[in-house]
Amino acid sequence: MNRINTQEIKRLIISHNLTMFGRTVFNIFFAVFVWTQTNSLQAIATYSIALIIGHGISFTSLAGIVNRGRPHIPRLLSLVGSSILYIVLFVFKEYIPSHLIITGLALGFFNGMYWLSYLFIQFATTNKQNRGNYNGMIEATRNFVNLIAPIVGGAAIGLNIFNLGYGNIFIIGTISYVLSAIIGNVKIEKYTNTPLHYKKTIKALWSHKDITKLLASRFFGNLAFKGAFERLLPIFIFDVLNSELELGTWFSVFSILAIVSVWLIGKKIDYKHYRSLLTFGGSIFFLASMSVVGAPLFATYILYGFARQFFLPMMEIPAKTYRDNLLHTLPNYKNHRVEYIVIREWVYVIMSRIASYSLLFFVPSLSSTHLQTVLGIMACGILIQTLFMRSIKMKLTHI
Repeated sequence: MNRINTQEIKRLIISHNLTMFGRTVFNIFFAVFVWTQTNSLQAIATYSIALIIGHGISFTSLAGIVNRGRPHIPRLLSLVGSSILYIVLFVFKEYIPSHLIITGLALGFFNGMYWLSYLFIQFATTNKQNRGNYNGMIEATRNFVNLIAPIVGGAAIGLNIFNLGYGNIFIIGTISYVLSAIIGNVKIEKYTNTPLHYKKTIKALWSHKDITKLLASRFFGNLAFKGAFERLLPIFIFDVLNSELELGTWFSVFSILAIVSVWLIGKKIDYKHYRSLLTFGGSIFFLASMSVVGAPLFATYILYGFARQFFLPMMEIPAKTYRDNLLHTLPNYKNHRVEYIVIREWVYVIMSRIASYSLLFFVPSLSSTHLQTVLGIMACGILIQTLFMRSIKMKLTHI
């Protein structure tokens, strides 16, 4: 049944959105903070790549804990550890620009712990029938977070609340993570897995053509819109406005139209329409991305911001539903769950985003023509993802 009426799922959604609230405020304004201190895209790239490497280290090294039936431990350690780290960064924030690598590695390490735990728990607490609804609800509530978080962060910095300036992003993050740790302490079914066996799972995934296509599609999709392009958008807008409050306001406005649309996608649109949905959404989102490439102006930045919030979920909800439901088609799929989560994280999060951020080393400044070339390369990933997704033969209604 396409319903999400258990207390565990409801608490997981609330907890996850509290985490996303703190992380959204931090991600938007920390990038701007680094930009204002360094005026260097290479500094942004260095920090971001260190973040992804730290993410990959913890995501892989702690998989054994999740595999032994303790998926809540990395999540709790992540939220507590991130809170402590935010306090440390708050105290020593003036030293951050000269220590971007260690800052990125530390933040990424705790970030990877969280996502390893969360992805497994959300898989274990949902099923094939209600994942479309769950993913739609997650997207809708996250857009509500995206409506509130940027303007809260922008106001805290722009109005210099408590005379803390950018220090407010660390305080907001700490409070959000502590609340998330308390609310999201849900129980899941006890289980026993076989010892981790990556080679066996890779062989099983490689022999499953639809899963291989999905992994390839997500690699190019993340290269296009979850790496450097996403990190640069607040910098583009801030470079024009030079105001954290106005920047936060625009990011909040971007999310207004998306809240209802993503809820409808997850709740009302049947699986059989997902292929057409992702094709339509991907095509429009690609055109919006190319508008920034062709005419990097404030108007196209805003157009892209709206398109990202409104049309990207049309690609993301089907992709995330395929991501989890295709695993059920493997023999003894429960013995591949943790390995599958780790492998796909390396393919379409770690590898793709490192590739995306690495392109920024070829861009000397925001005014460089090289930037348009790099953004154009990234934007093409949207079309490639759409083509790979459309080539998946298995229908969600048949899984």
